Amino acid sequence: MTQGAPPSSLRLFGSPGASGMAFGPALVIEQRSLPIPHRQIAADEVAAEVNRLQRAFLKVKSELESIRESLDPQSEAEHRLLIDAHLWMLKDELFFEASLQKIRSGKCAEWALREAGDAIIERIRQASSFYLRERAQDIEHLVLEIVRALRESGCDGVEFEKAAILVTTDLSATQLLALPRHLLLGIVTEEGTSVGHLAIVARALRIPAVVGVKGALQHIANGTPILIDGRKGEVILSPTEYEEGCVHEHPAIRSHSPGPFSKAPFLPTTTRDGHPISIAANIEFASEVREAIAEGAEGVGLFRTEFLYLEGSEPDEEHLVGTFIEAGSLLAPKCLILRTFDLGGDKLPSGDNHLAKRISSILGTRCRHALGMRGTRLAMRLRDLLETQVRAALRAAAEVDIRLMFPMISTLDEWREVKRLVDHVLDALQQDRVPHRKVPLGAMIETPAGIWMAPELSDECDFLSLGTNDLTQYALAWDRHYSSTEPPFLEPSLLRMIAHVAQVVARKGQALCICGDLAFHPLAAPLLVGLGLRSFSVPPSEIHFLRATIARLSLSECEKAAQSALSCTTQSEVKQRALQALKPMLGGLWESMGLVL
Repeated sequence: MTQGAPPSSLRLFGSPGASGMAFGPALVIEQRSLPIPHRQIAADEVAAEVNRLQRAFLKVKSELESIRESLDPQSEAEHRLLIDAHLWMLKDELFFEASLQKIRSGKCAEWALREAGDAIIERIRQASSFYLRERAQDIEHLVLEIVRALRESGCDGVEFEKAAILVTTDLSATQLLALPRHLLLGIVTEEGTSVGHLAIVARALRIPAVVGVKGALQHIANGTPILIDGRKGEVILSPTEYEEGCVHEHPAIRSHSPGPFSKAPFLPTTTRDGHPISIAANIEFASEVREAIAEGAEGVGLFRTEFLYLEGSEPDEEHLVGTFIEAGSLLAPKCLILRTFDLGGDKLPSGDNHLAKRISSILGTRCRHALGMRGTRLAMRLRDLLETQVRAALRAAAEVDIRLMFPMISTLDEWREVKRLVDHVLDALQQDRVPHRKVPLGAMIETPAGIWMAPELSDECDFLSLGTNDLTQYALAWDRHYSSTEPPFLEPSLLRMIAHVAQVVARKGQALCICGDLAFHPLAAPLLVGLGLRSFSVPPSEIHFLRATIARLSLSECEKAAQSALSCTTQSEVKQRALQALKPMLGGLWESMGLVL
């Protein structure tokens, strides 16, 4: 509850799905697993059951293709790829044949499909890859859609009569894409995680979402006015007038009635006393550039290109060139910083395709975790893919402003190997007489080793970027994917590491950007400015909040708060001092955003 606010209504908590706030009536749809008949069939019924299953597969295929065709091939190309992935699963002969075998053994179509699907899901859930385990939910969604087709029960009546927040047990990304977006204010689900396809697509569509809210359908009645905060993973039932008032001032509000908020025209970000701070955007898809521009981004500081590979395909050079030129053209004249693919750890291609098999052969069975072979180390073992991506970036740079950044650089040897690869690609392009341009090269510092090698790295890099999510994980042995505790972003040791790199770069007059969740943390961001950071890259939805935070502070106030934090010995002490120093200037902003610090 906001400090100083009156008591609030009932609150439910889940996981952040997609950032933003929404207020409106709940549309409650229960989509629990349909009961599966366990009916034995006679030999003369097999042909009819096989026919039923074939018709169900074709019906779901037709529905998916219809959704795909309704999507804009330019602005929603990534969503079309998601549909393609589901269509690919439908065409999987092993999946269909496994179902047929169970029908032939005497089971009805629903029972056979369920067992075949469960076998695949169980194998996926046993995988050591976190990303691959999350894809089990996609198989589950597909099985349920086919079961509904067999039962001819459709999508359980998800119909909007007016603008509302959908509250349901679960929702597949394909179902989301089929819903009327002009009436869908937000989403609350009992199942799901922040890295599932539903959350990814909701973020891309800018639909606020809270996922994994246990007991949501038990507590929320149809038509109940609810308020959701996708950034905090919070749902408020029948909010008070006070809470409604705070919400309507939020910059990302989606409501059934127009609120008083309107975005100010874009202006460069400065501190209260006029010191410029650059705020760029993190994106996963080229189509997100439009959102970044609308939010006032001063460029793209991190284009996570691994999302071009996570469905298991290997995009060819021409496709990559087109994607990079598209993003760069939309952003022009601002700069686009491409991060070469950062695979490994929790980010591994799905499916049983060529790329997934290649990576699996490199990692083996013991190394599919956050340590060892990931980032640039893994990319170097996939050298042909990396060379293709670098070649595409250098070709695209002939037309748009691009910089190239490499993830997880920990040693000077790694960086020099990267430079040799880039030089090799440049020589090849020159010999082939292909239009291209040499671009600035940067290293992402995400490990303690990279921190302490920053002086040497900065001598050989054109720019540096601090990746704070992984840095926090590696510096503090904090598992960013499986921990049940809040990220320890205010630990003094972490702040001291960042201060060290900022001082090194400042002495050399070099560019340094910071990205990751720390960059828009309400207390940490002012401290980072005070430590010397002048360039931030954050999700588009966080740009407004970060700009508003910086505009309320003077540089001297940030520096004073930062120096006080560096002298602390515990995270709680850092938090206490930061609150004391910053609340006089930022308390009103925090309250308007509903932040509890």
